[in-house]
Amino acid sequence: MTKWLVNIKKYLFFYRDGYYELPYISNCPEVMLASFKGMPFTKYDDIQKNITSKTVFAEAIMRYRELETGFWLIATDIEFKKNICTKALYDDEPTDYFFLSYFRYTSTINNIEAKNVVLPTEGWSLYKPGTAAVGYYNAGDKGVFLDFAFDTAWFKNHIKTDNWADENAIKQYLSSAQTHILWNDIVPNAAKSMEQIMHGLQNESVGELNLLSLKVNCLSLMVEFFQSIAALHLKPDNSSSKQKETDRRHIAQAEKLLLNDLTNQFPGIEEMAKTVHMSPTKLKALFKNVYGKPMFQYYQEKQMLLAMELLLRPSSSVGQVAMSLGYENASNFTAAFKKHYGLLPSEVK
Repeated sequence: MTKWLVNIKKYLFFYRDGYYELPYISNCPEVMLASFKGMPFTKYDDIQKNITSKTVFAEAIMRYRELETGFWLIATDIEFKKNICTKALYDDEPTDYFFLSYFRYTSTINNIEAKNVVLPTEGWSLYKPGTAAVGYYNAGDKGVFLDFAFDTAWFKNHIKTDNWADENAIKQYLSSAQTHILWNDIVPNAAKSMEQIMHGLQNESVGELNLLSLKVNCLSLMVEFFQSIAALHLKPDNSSSKQKETDRRHIAQAEKLLLNDLTNQFPGIEEMAKTVHMSPTKLKALFKNVYGKPMFQYYQEKQMLLAMELLLRPSSSVGQVAMSLGYENASNFTAAFKKHYGLLPSEVK
């Protein structure tokens, strides 16, 4: 462990293709926490069970609890000040932990048409033991990440999969070679559950009674998650386990380009493929694998989120918003907005 920490420090915030890299060891929660505690510019409190960091790269507080043997909660509240690539690494020790994550964060759009507009991103991910998870975040991204870490024994004892239907998304995923899977926001009221969990971590002292309450809230959210995906159909996609790191970085760059281009017409896959040095076919396939939907659909949904934020501004009009988003006439914008939200833009004003 000590040797790995020394080696990792050499590569902390190494700059590559527009992102500063943040590697950490992730064999199990204890090792992962020790990895973060051993980094420079961090402070930790073993009594209150938190780790804080404030640098030019990011400002964060990580709160953690071992809820029971083999089951941990790690909650990270973070604001990225630079473009950051987080990288989960593993040493030679055994690893047996799944990581189920629920995340809610915002990205800031800053251009002439949309200044200081924040767009939300919300979803879930599940990583099998030993998966080298990589995440890309842009300067200004800010939010909360809940990680439920549980080992195989805990999973088998508490999550009974024998009675699940063969088409169950998780059951298919577990039997496939796919290393991780991503869902959009599929759990109603998950944000409220996250608030309850964060309130418990932030405002209650560390103790057995509070730990029990926290565990109940965490298990309740996890149950809602598994119930929500019970009806989903999943075709195992092994391409995620074969992605090269350079490809994942290029996909992150493509996503950033899309977000920066929301006030214009869709740039086109051919043009974006040239920009990120990837073939159009490969870009389309990998983008959908990483973000769970085709590029144009992703762009449209983010653009409609931006449209709503702009419409809610007192000084804006439907025509102004349509023009800001690159629509040649307001009627086309109105049709797209109604298709997405089920109401007219004028009903928002």
